[in-house]
Amino acid sequence: TSLKSKTGTISREVEHARAEFCVAGPKEFFMPPFRVVDKLRGDCISVPSITIYRELVPFGTAYQNITGDLSVASEGALAYISGGNRDADENLLGSPFPLDAIMHVACVWGQRFAGIVSFPVGFEKRIIYQKTKKREEYLGRVVPVSVTKELLIFDAWIYKDDVMCEYIKGVKMKDVTKGRMSPPDWIRKDSE
Repeated sequence: TSLKSKTGTISREVEHARAEFCVAGPKEFFMPPFRVVDKLRGDCISVPSITIYRELVPFGTAYQNITGDLSVASEGALAYISGGNRDADENLLGSPFPLDAIMHVACVWGQRFAGIVSFPVGFEKRIIYQKTKKREEYLGRVVPVSVTKELLIFDAWIYKDDVMCEYIKGVKMKDVTKGRMSPPDWIRKDSE
């Protein structure tokens, strides 16, 4: 945004966001901190997608792109996610729906282990190795990196047939409602 003084002698530019498009080289490959993509260690619960969208992440049907059961444990969460079937431009960055769904996965983890209903407020870096497509199914996985009362930070991966499609570093999730929304007791780990 460019701003000018009333006299026009002083101007200032404000940068709201920055996007860099580049070809990721071999140094840009981020190995996940887990050995097996589709398995979680430790005590794990499964939550059906219909329950997620009815009780935990109440968004319209266009954005309900977790399919089947979501598995959640203290080390992270994973779910099959859809490329969606609604109108969206997938030419430049791929379908936006898997990225949106991965944030729903992080939201469920936050309700279970941090006791908050968190919403995405940003991310540090997103590397697209292979564009996601509408009407395709992917496996999404999130791992908590930092957990405080104010902010949850996750790293996330999106796979298709064991091939990494995207790596999203530093997904920032926050309780933007300031406590007006709270997770149901049945999902909270501390209520067991």
